[in-house]
Amino acid sequence: MDFWCNLCSKDVHCVGWCGQNGVKLAPPRSIEHRQTDWKTFLINKLVGSKTLPDNFRHKV
Repeated sequence: MDFWCNLCSKDVHCVGWCGQNGVKLAPPRSIEHRQTDWKTFLINKLVGSKTLPDNFRHKV
């Protein structure tokens, strides 16, 4: 299942934004049942990943 949105939307943030801003990150309800431990799943998926810089919207 894909989730699409405009890259320049104010709803798109860099990796770590939720933690830095005290916002709880939650999966969409339609897929939340697929993992029992989303925190561990995301950590495993994001190790070694790259993210866009904070000001990426200004460069697009």
